[in-house]
Amino acid sequence: MDWINVRPLSKPEKLADVAMAPLMRVISGAPSEVPQSTHRWNNAKLDAEICSSFRDDCMVEIAGDPAAKRMWYGSLPLFHLPILGGWKRYVVLQSERPHIKWYVGWITQEVCGYSRIPSLGATRSLIGPGNVKFFGLNAAGLQIPIRMVGEGKIGDGGEWRNLPLR
Repeated sequence: MDWINVRPLSKPEKLADVAMAPLMRVISGAPSEVPQSTHRWNNAKLDAEICSSFRDDCMVEIAGDPAAKRMWYGSLPLFHLPILGGWKRYVVLQSERPHIKWYVGWITQEVCGYSRIPSLGATRSLIGPGNVKFFGLNAAGLQIPIRMVGEGKIGDGGEWRNLPLR
């Protein structure tokens, strides 16, 4: 597998995340939890050819959540708005080397992509209706082994509530 050029967020994109954080806390239905950072500008799609080169033994495969639905209002993805019935179940993922900067990515039947927001340590990722394979990229854009260290549900107030949601 070749390296992936992980494009960092621009200043306007970072400012948009900061500006939206209060709203994201409210629409999550769990204002005491770290809000999700799953906006379009936070993510990058990858070609299927690149995704097919990832090593399965370095990924975490998760069955889809039967309760999760794909909901849209025009071009607005309601499935990322828990207060409106969006996805709530998440897994907690971590690099095998827990103190490095890394990026979480996902492969579903429809899309392959990654969060452009780096993580240090564990991060939460939402589970949709379909099966998903999660992968990790290091700061150099190379695949790294990751593992699942927990799971939870938005609003459950669990031990993972203060982790970033990518």
